[in-house]
Amino acid sequence: MKADIRELPGWNKVDTRAQMRILAAAKKYIIEKSLDDTANWFGSDTLPWPAIAGYRAIRLVYMEDINFIRSLTSVHWKNWSPVVLSQPISLSMDDELIIHHEIIKLTYESAPDQVISDLLKLIDKENEKHSNVYILRYFKGCWDARLGESVLNKLKTQSLMPESMKCILNELLIHQIKGTEDYAKSLISPQLLDDKQSRTAAIISANVLLRNSIGWKDIIWPLKATNPVFLHDVILTFSSNFERYYLIQNLSEMELADLYIWLVNRFPYQEDPNHDDDEMAHFVGPREEVTSFRDEILRYLSNKGTMESCDQLARIVSELPELPWLKWTLFEAQDVTRRKTWSPPSPIDIIKLVGTKRNRLVQREEQLLEVLIESLGRLEQKLHGITPEVIWLWNETDKRKYRPRSENEFSDYLKQHLERDLVNTGIVVNREVEIRRSTGSLPGERTDIHVNAILLGDGRGAAEIITIIIEVKGNWHEQLFQAMETQLVDRYLKDAKCKYGLYLIGWFESVNWDASDRRKTAIPSGGLEKTKRLLNDQARRLSKRGIEVKSFVLNAYL
Repeated sequence: MKADIRELPGWNKVDTRAQMRILAAAKKYIIEKSLDDTANWFGSDTLPWPAIAGYRAIRLVYMEDINFIRSLTSVHWKNWSPVVLSQPISLSMDDELIIHHEIIKLTYESAPDQVISDLLKLIDKENEKHSNVYILRYFKGCWDARLGESVLNKLKTQSLMPESMKCILNELLIHQIKGTEDYAKSLISPQLLDDKQSRTAAIISANVLLRNSIGWKDIIWPLKATNPVFLHDVILTFSSNFERYYLIQNLSEMELADLYIWLVNRFPYQEDPNHDDDEMAHFVGPREEVTSFRDEILRYLSNKGTMESCDQLARIVSELPELPWLKWTLFEAQDVTRRKTWSPPSPIDIIKLVGTKRNRLVQREEQLLEVLIESLGRLEQKLHGITPEVIWLWNETDKRKYRPRSENEFSDYLKQHLERDLVNTGIVVNREVEIRRSTGSLPGERTDIHVNAILLGDGRGAAEIITIIIEVKGNWHEQLFQAMETQLVDRYLKDAKCKYGLYLIGWFESVNWDASDRRKTAIPSGGLEKTKRLLNDQARRLSKRGIEVKSFVLNAYL
């Protein structure tokens, strides 16, 4: 039955004068008709003719004289609230839905108490009849704190069917009703997970949180360690939701890799349902949905086209050696990344590159690291060249007695060299290189150097910046073999956008080293070459989970 009487055959068969009389009658009906029998039909599957006529009247006047509709008092809207809320509108009728939403909004704005009261009654009736709640989908534009608090309180205080609870909780989270997120998370409290009814509510809550990309880090993923069986059940139910792809898009590459590895271990490939021999269509169950979810994560990482996604896929390959075919996924991801991230050099850059073999094209952090290591190699040659500069790294305390300069002075010297070697000579042809020192929060904490290579923007967006952090130490440092992890990785790289670091050691050694300098006895007993091997091995071990670390031991022997 059409709500808009103008679409009925009779409307166009009468003249304009008759149409105006019908409109006037509709206005009079809205003003004068009193619905006294609402309790007999409200919430049922049928509407009496007076109620149907009332909504048609409101619908007609809304389209023909919106100012009249807006002039109605709260008394009128209280009368018509049950009719407006009970009007069935197909979700496929987009234009009609928009109008229906606006009429509900007008009703709520004029008679909020009545609308909330009627809404809560409908929730009860729909929960009882259909084990679900559908009425909330019509309340777009009405979600203020008052309505949200009333519905949330209904959810908290009344036992509802699982699907009803899921629907209400999802609507409240979508509209960011205050207190909803905290309530949803509280349902996943560990002490509640053993009770059957509470466990069901917790699974529903976890699913709705995931559908809205909420609570992954602080609530859902920690269950991997505290309650893996519960997380297993959550994933089984969540995998059937179309919204699972939104979750994939909102997780970082590292989080996706962690989830994929967990899914492979929890839902192994060899246990996947096999329907190859089925001659007809089959029912897709929860376990098969998990299979699709798991594989979607892998495809998403493979097609993302970022260096981070490649790093995480490399980690997946190393942690799942029983799946040798994963290396082909990594190769595909690397190919996609090369195509997505490649920025062709300009003709001027090409001319500069062929002009001298020292020039370098830098497009990724790995290439910038290589440029820095090459530059340090050149510095090492200068330190021990025909006119050795290593003397500038030592202080003469007495005749033929020397002490190494401090770590801060050594770091300053390195910064000056990099500026001369990289910035002033323009070795990096396609980027502007900036080198700066950290100010440090405490005395002695300014030994790190930040190297930025900036690809200048074209005016349409921000400039692309790639960064390397260099942590500088003298070989006498008391935490020489720990600071690469505790300072460079766990402090500078862990929470920063920069994930690439260089651990740079100045190797000071001399027969003329002042014996009264306590630093002399603190240098590693294994010597230069052994220290290089140990630090290289440590750098390889720490280069994981998206972090890349290199070490370089600069020979400052005097």
